[in-house]
Amino acid sequence: MALQDHARELSAFVITHAFWATVAAPERAQARSKLIDATRPETAEPTPAT
Repeated sequence: MALQDHARELSAFVITHAFWATVAAPERAQARSKLIDATRPETAEPTPAT
């Protein structure tokens, strides 16, 4: 449960950060999605069987 609480706190921090006031309201959802995508680890491509 502590991990979920921490994740919730971090999410609230990101969503309410002053930076988002600099992004036009209609573009915020897309900008947040781009941030999420940019911070996701890349998926490793499967190694071909030899």
